[in-house]
Amino acid sequence: MKKWIQKQIKGIKTYYARDGLKGVLYYIKHRFYNRLIKPVLHADFWIPFSAERRLAKRFEATFPKVDNTHFLTMGNYVIYDDKSLSNESVVYSLGVLANTDFDQAVADKYLCPIYLFDPSNIARDHLQKVNNPLFKFQQIGVWNETVEMNFKTPKYGGSPSMIASHDGKQFVHQCVDIKSVLAEHQHDRIDILKMDIEGAAFAILERLLEIEVYPKQIIAEFERMNRDDVMNFFNFYTRLIHLNNQLKNLGYKAYVIPRDKYKYFSIELIFVRHV
Repeated sequence: MKKWIQKQIKGIKTYYARDGLKGVLYYIKHRFYNRLIKPVLHADFWIPFSAERRLAKRFEATFPKVDNTHFLTMGNYVIYDDKSLSNESVVYSLGVLANTDFDQAVADKYLCPIYLFDPSNIARDHLQKVNNPLFKFQQIGVWNETVEMNFKTPKYGGSPSMIASHDGKQFVHQCVDIKSVLAEHQHDRIDILKMDIEGAAFAILERLLEIEVYPKQIIAEFERMNRDDVMNFFNFYTRLIHLNNQLKNLGYKAYVIPRDKYKYFSIELIFVRHV
């Protein structure tokens, strides 16, 4: 209890220093929503009453699940147990915010550099505190072209998105074509690509296929951002099925990564290239 109180005091002080009393009010609302309201609204109890979550569940059932025989848990994600991974492997992690559990686990096991990309100040501050010499961080958004993009954040905190219509704070930041990112780092391959980038995974994967760069493993969360648009609902699954078919023709097999909570609001898959 003492640690919890200390954490709240620290949070209040941080937000007061940033935005005064307005920041403190935001922090209290944020904690109340995420600790009490969100768990109820996203509980598994509602799945039978949600056509969208039922469909996501049925869609996930068409893929094999990751297992303990062929996959290794790495923080909050998994990777395929590929014996060729080493300290020379190229690992790209797109979308960090304040969680580097996956990146730390991969770096610890293979002693390879992890290239992290995120446009947010939260990620920048977090990486400065972590200060891992194997982490190669750039405060940019990775995209399918080089351009400045407008990022929007959820009202009560969370990851910024250039796709979603969130109603929280906004900021403009540079995004760089993934082809240019590869060239800058003199990489002609990616061994592991992890993406938790709030709706942007489609465009980046399609760009990689266009430039014929095929990562050995692709870990991606696919979010359907505009939930009020019926056509977006159908286009999301049409696009995902088409992408999966393209990857399958290139030797990939998709496995579903089950979620422990907030199930079926997005689709998390790992694509492994068996060639």
